[in-house]
Amino acid sequence: MKVGILTFHNAHNYGAVLQAYALKRTIEILGNDVDIINYRNSAIEKEYDTDIKKVLGIKKKYFRNPGFLLYKIKEYKQRNYRKEAYLEKHRKFTAFINRYLLDGNDKVFALDDLKNTNYDAFIVGSDQVWNVWLTDGLDPVYLLDFKTSAKKISYSASRGNVDMPNNEKKYFTKCIKEFDNVSVREEILKNELIDMGIKNAIVTSDPTLLIEKNEYEDMLKDIDEKKYLLAYFVYENDEMMKIAKKIADDNQLKLIDIHYFLQKKYKLNNQLANIGPEEFLGYIKNAEIVITNSFHGTIFSIIFEKQFYNFHDEDMRIDGLINRLKIKSRNLKNNNIEAMQVIEYSKVKKEMETLREESIKYLVGALDI
Repeated sequence: MKVGILTFHNAHNYGAVLQAYALKRTIEILGNDVDIINYRNSAIEKEYDTDIKKVLGIKKKYFRNPGFLLYKIKEYKQRNYRKEAYLEKHRKFTAFINRYLLDGNDKVFALDDLKNTNYDAFIVGSDQVWNVWLTDGLDPVYLLDFKTSAKKISYSASRGNVDMPNNEKKYFTKCIKEFDNVSVREEILKNELIDMGIKNAIVTSDPTLLIEKNEYEDMLKDIDEKKYLLAYFVYENDEMMKIAKKIADDNQLKLIDIHYFLQKKYKLNNQLANIGPEEFLGYIKNAEIVITNSFHGTIFSIIFEKQFYNFHDEDMRIDGLINRLKIKSRNLKNNNIEAMQVIEYSKVKKEMETLREESIKYLVGALDI
């Protein structure tokens, strides 16, 4: 079967590109011919421009949230300090996307091009492809709103933590009802879809959990650093940094922190903002302890069997994962560090295998393999 995947493959975000790779690789292992279709949502594309001034510039949507607007103004003031590291990381992401996701194919698709392709099935997801904040309104491409005889499938699609405006729900429901199979990443979204009349919606795992650890070990870059705690920030949090420093000091570990952009306030730290996906995997695999506020930072800590702490308030993706794997105590917001027990990965791996089997069963059935 020839399968086309539509997702945020061009987002220079570790989780985005690694989930795209994992879904592609899983469907290949199942015996299919797979392409990640090089469609680029304009709102997503603008977030990863080579010009850091454009990336950090003030956009109209920020004015809806005064707190976020103030944050972006502060971020913009550091643009010159961040530029060199940002460009180095941009080059590494572009190389990864071209090599592992697009297989060197540089053809860019628009909505009208998709109806003329010869795929047997389209798969939308994973990632937050139905997050109206990220895509600047619902994107018809990620709703497969074009004429095709191919199967329409979603795999672990998400709307993130953003509610969908009422005026877009009718269009969303209409499109999703035309899907042959629907899976999402969060229980809350599944229940919303069922309430909309989409009774066959189920929850499946993030694609990064579908492939074995050795698949990532084959692509990661070895890291020379030894005996360190890794702090990975998907968004900045001073309280998390203080806790990371304390845990590192208490365990006599060096502190290394990964940020999306360099942070002047942490300039005396061992700060990384210039690494690509292969190095990201290497730093997690080689860490003694990981502390993160990232969903995929949590996932890869689990895949590489790290003792980790997650620092988040309310995130239905993270909560759903750690609850399912029976390690919800790893949330630092709710627990005392000293009271936490060592993670028994023999038990976690059993839960992961069950989740993996359920999710692959869905893909096999959806693709009618």
